[in-house]
Amino acid sequence: MAPDGRLLLCCRNIEPRKDYWTLPGGFMENGETTVAGALRETYEEARVAAINPRLLSVISLPAYDQIHLFYLVDMPDFSFATTPESHTVQLFNADEIPWEHLAFRTVKRTLEHYLAFAAGTNPPVLNDHIGL
Repeated sequence: MAPDGRLLLCCRNIEPRKDYWTLPGGFMENGETTVAGALRETYEEARVAAINPRLLSVISLPAYDQIHLFYLVDMPDFSFATTPESHTVQLFNADEIPWEHLAFRTVKRTLEHYLAFAAGTNPPVLNDHIGL
């Protein structure tokens, strides 16, 4: 989350779902913690040196043998940039989120969960699953 409360989304420059919007994310490296992976992926996809990570959602996708974890992080400033993985990186107010162009259902569900709580609060962790 940016210092002014806006949310950062990345428009994917890679498949799957190229040209669709997502939260920064990706796969963990061997020997990496989930927090370290989230912070690394946030930097790799948006050049954000995120701080203060708080677990936001855990969504199981049994049909794909995956679990998606999303962390709420703070941006210490408004510093972000495009990368080879994200051709556009942009801050959005809640009413500007491109809902019809989100890359993944887990991203949509996580954003809905976050926005259901008052701005400035730390929402409880969403523990959910998505089937086919």
